[in-house]
Amino acid sequence: MPASSKAQQTTARVALAMKRGEIPKTPGTPAYDMMRTMTDEELRDLATGPIVKPKK
Repeated sequence: MPASSKAQQTTARVALAMKRGEIPKTPGTPAYDMMRTMTDEELRDLATGPIVKPKK
């Protein structure tokens, strides 16, 4: 699943780091919510995949 923006990709990277325990978990942030609802594989794909703009 490709990211739709640079901000979404960055948030996925932060969420993945939280899930791995590399940075502290901060409840109430979009990255924290993403970390709780997505699997490691989904986060990794979103964080490392290409950015694809949605077609209008």
